Amino acid sequence: MTTRLREGDNGSSDVRGAHGDAGSADSVSADLVGILDTVDLPIVAVGRDFTVARFNRGAAAVLGLTPSDIGRSPRDIQVLTNVIDLEELCAQVIADGAPFRREVRDGDRWFLLRIAPYTRSDRQIGGTVLTFANVTAFRASMEQAIYEREYTKAILNTVIGPLVVLDADLRVQTANRAFYAMFQVAREETQGVPLYDLRNHDWDTPRLWTALKDTISDNSEFQTLEVEHDFPAIGRRTVLLDARRLSRKGNPGHMILLAFQDITERKEAEAAKLRLAAIVESSDDAIISKDLNGVITSWNRGAEQLFGYRDTEIIGKPVTLLIPTDRHSEEPAILARIRRGERIEHFETVRQCKDGRLVDISVTISPIKDAEGKIIGASKIARDITRRKQMEAALEQAKDAFAKELQKRVEERTVELQLANTTLRKEMEEQKKLQKQLWQAQKMESVGTLAGGIAHDFNNILNIIKGYAGLIRQNPSVDEKVADSLNVIEETVERGAYGVRQLLTLARKTEARVALSNPNDLLSELSKLLEQTLPKTIDIALELEAKLPSISVDPNQINQALLNLSVNARDALAGGGRLTLKTLLVERGKVQDLAGTAERYVCIEVKDTGAGMDAAVRNRIFEPFFTTKKVGEGTGLGLAMVYGIVKNHNAFIDVESELGRGTTFRLYFPIAPFQDRPAVDEMSRETLAAPKSASGGGTVLVVEDEEKMVYLLRKALLRNEYDVLVAPDGEQAMDLYHRHKQKIRVVLLDMGLPKIAGWEVILRMKKENPNVKVIVTSGYIEPDLKSKMQHAGVQGFIEKPYNPADVVQMVCASLDSPPRQLNAFTSDETPGLE
Repeated sequence: MTTRLREGDNGSSDVRGAHGDAGSADSVSADLVGILDTVDLPIVAVGRDFTVARFNRGAAAVLGLTPSDIGRSPRDIQVLTNVIDLEELCAQVIADGAPFRREVRDGDRWFLLRIAPYTRSDRQIGGTVLTFANVTAFRASMEQAIYEREYTKAILNTVIGPLVVLDADLRVQTANRAFYAMFQVAREETQGVPLYDLRNHDWDTPRLWTALKDTISDNSEFQTLEVEHDFPAIGRRTVLLDARRLSRKGNPGHMILLAFQDITERKEAEAAKLRLAAIVESSDDAIISKDLNGVITSWNRGAEQLFGYRDTEIIGKPVTLLIPTDRHSEEPAILARIRRGERIEHFETVRQCKDGRLVDISVTISPIKDAEGKIIGASKIARDITRRKQMEAALEQAKDAFAKELQKRVEERTVELQLANTTLRKEMEEQKKLQKQLWQAQKMESVGTLAGGIAHDFNNILNIIKGYAGLIRQNPSVDEKVADSLNVIEETVERGAYGVRQLLTLARKTEARVALSNPNDLLSELSKLLEQTLPKTIDIALELEAKLPSISVDPNQINQALLNLSVNARDALAGGGRLTLKTLLVERGKVQDLAGTAERYVCIEVKDTGAGMDAAVRNRIFEPFFTTKKVGEGTGLGLAMVYGIVKNHNAFIDVESELGRGTTFRLYFPIAPFQDRPAVDEMSRETLAAPKSASGGGTVLVVEDEEKMVYLLRKALLRNEYDVLVAPDGEQAMDLYHRHKQKIRVVLLDMGLPKIAGWEVILRMKKENPNVKVIVTSGYIEPDLKSKMQHAGVQGFIEKPYNPADVVQMVCASLDSPPRQLNAFTSDETPGLE
């Protein structure tokens, strides 16, 4: 009778202890020998080479084995002489890990031969264990059956894998030591207890119980289950569960043998192997393995790309297929070193591709070892260095030529290096200069933030002063002295407004009205003015490059900047001298500003032969309010305004000056086409055109938070027969407009409002009524915001300080003009006001 059993995944026996502790392998092995010798059941261990490796005393007594039988074939054992296919059975057990049973006869004796694999401490199958259970008496009597059961239990306890026998209700009947160790329970705690009730119901798994019940009811084949589980003794492990139904003759009940096989290490090894295979396959380098006979055993995609062979064409063939004939001697030497366990790194050689082409490669070869540390092959990583070798050869040839040329030019290069050192020092100085320019730009940005912030508030103050001065002038009782005083007030207001514009210019907060201008014409006109105004002791010279391209600038602002530079030059030429105005075309590489991106620039140069400046003064000349003049002789805004104007034109400025050697300012204007956007002030000038009649009619909503200005505006509008509604903030403005929009003809709106900003009020009113007419007033409006308001359909703009009469004019003009519609304008943001 022949029976094949599956116990766990491979049913293997292990010579280790229940916990698989490799560190105590020797002591466990000694204990195992002692245990086996206490077992009467003959047990014979057979190695993978099919020789007797060990047997116990039971085998010696029953089978007549002596120490001289160790190393001999198991076929020499009397009981096994009739088992013709014994060697094949052992090999099969080793191969698939499944134990094997067969009854064999020796004369009038019958033995149950069980062949099972056993594992070493490294979890590799080391051979098979043959156990001989004498079943002669079992066939005849019940006592022999009991005896056999005891021996079977002893054998089960030698199995390293956990085993448990369950009854039809899945209650534990018995188990081996490995099972109790894994679950950390005692035998008496489990007897008659359902498996799913052990510990904290760890195994209460419907899928498992369904499979077990099916096996009990109809002896169906149990599908091996793979389970991840946290075990008290060994932690989280991956195990395979395998079950077989056990039937007892004469007993209607059935039992199940459930085996647990720990495959954690195997799963981890498989995952690691897959990761490694993916890495190897994705590598651009050729990765090849071979055995110690030089036969190729693996071949990745990089190897296919390098040598041209597919893996199906090359695996199983000698590696010498890749080696040119004149280099065949390399392979034996390489294999000899590999067998000695040596690693060969970056060995450069030549190999042959499938198409016969030779390639230079660099290879690193390492020994491959099995689990026992035995060298079984070699792994080679090859990289194509053909191009590098070609470059090295070309470099070597060039090296010789270069050595000859170097000798020839060494004296010439000495002079060149000296010049280069001089240039380098100059470049380092220029780099420092650029860093100072960057620092200056950062300071100007800070001043810009301040200037934009105060412009709105300062113009509001001037607006009130100007408005009340105008109100006083309208009084019939004003005499000549009062009129003169009012003139002084109004002139002072204009000076204050001009000062605000100066601040905004140097802060780059004003919008340039650009036009294509000829730089030579600008300087020619400026020179005529200077000749009339500068002292005769100053000689004015023009050096104008012919046929210069036009530049897009605001002529007024550029004239202002050049005039400021000329006035500074006049002050530096107190004793007379020369002032030169020059134009020239400059390539980008000669512009020292790091932000320069245009290909060409027009340079306007203002040069004087005056006293010059030291480094300390030169580093601060563009700072607002910095001046070397006496108190009362200068504001310190002249050069700061020049800097702001130049930067507002996306241009650059640099200065060159030394004490006693004069000063040169250079202004670089880019030559590049760009879209000229119309100045938003055009709308203001258009709508400010004088109406046919200044008398009004209808309701004006005045939204202004300055009570003093509200008084003036209300009085002016009422005088011109307008009804006036007043809102001091954005929230009340929206409320009034919502309630009276049918009669409100014009909204006069200040931008700097509490609660709801003026820009948001405009958008909300336009949403409620696209035809609403809005006139905006403000002490300062950023150009970008002004452009957005124009697109949003704002009717007109009035910048403070203004005369209330001008406001009445614009209100009247807006009534005579059609409403401006929303012009494809969307914005989720409310720009900030200053």
